Amino acid sequence: GRTMTCRQSLCRVIHTLASRATHGPYGPAGTRSFASRPASSLTGILVVDKPIGKTSADCLNILKKALSQRDHAGKIVAEAKIGHGGTLDKDASGVLVCGLGAATKQLKHMLHGDKKYNTTGVLGVETDTYDAGGRPTRVQPCAHVLQTDVDQCLDVFMGNIQQRPPAYSALKRDGVRLSDHMLAGREVVIEPRPVTVYALALTRFENPEFSLALHCGSGFYVRSLVHDIGQSLGCGAHVTVLRRTASGPFAIEHAVPVRMTSPLTTHSSLCLLRSHLFGTLLVVPPSLRLPRP
Repeated sequence: GRTMTCRQSLCRVIHTLASRATHGPYGPAGTRSFASRPASSLTGILVVDKPIGKTSADCLNILKKALSQRDHAGKIVAEAKIGHGGTLDKDASGVLVCGLGAATKQLKHMLHGDKKYNTTGVLGVETDTYDAGGRPTRVQPCAHVLQTDVDQCLDVFMGNIQQRPPAYSALKRDGVRLSDHMLAGREVVIEPRPVTVYALALTRFENPEFSLALHCGSGFYVRSLVHDIGQSLGCGAHVTVLRRTASGPFAIEHAVPVRMTSPLTTHSSLCLLRSHLFGTLLVVPPSLRLPRP
């Protein structure tokens, strides 16, 4: 089916990149010669653990700054080419799959892969953004909600379902992001669309908080899920914590932590980050079998 086709395509991409990184003219990833290769020749997959408070674009900008080739004066002489394969909300953290060089052209395969998330929601309050960063739009009592109520509620969100994305999102209408339409005061009708949930489990319940672990297909919004659960329970809910633990075959265990708060203005600090990232530039999960193209 389509899932197997996407997986096979991704496997071919990873296999090609792995071959280039292992047998290329600069030697294996992590070696001294690999770390000294020019930015213009970098090709590979970099899995980043995006921190809370930074956008996916912020992440790319700081990585580009750190990975670009510089002269002895610290001036950029060859800028690294980098892109990501699936955005994360600013207030979310976790797996952000990035491509370097020629691998940026293959990032579309990442967008269609499955995702895994851990999230925490709070009952009793709805917001316009469906998360804690939004404006409260409804407050309802929730002390009566039991763990069994939430457990039973989850069944209707399993499998192939229809989901309405949040109004504040990166989805576009007439070439403009929905969030920009909302900020401009324009009303936009958002139609439900088909999404898939492969696994969904309640991992913690301490009213008003509840935590979920889920495995879903592409195009799924966790904020919408938590919002819809709140509506189903009759008390409303919004997301307070969202962490992506896997994207396609790449898990959080393979990710490089990017410390955005660290000073990256000096040449030495940039070199340190560059060296750290090069050591794990190409991450291929051991559980993924890579067929020959």
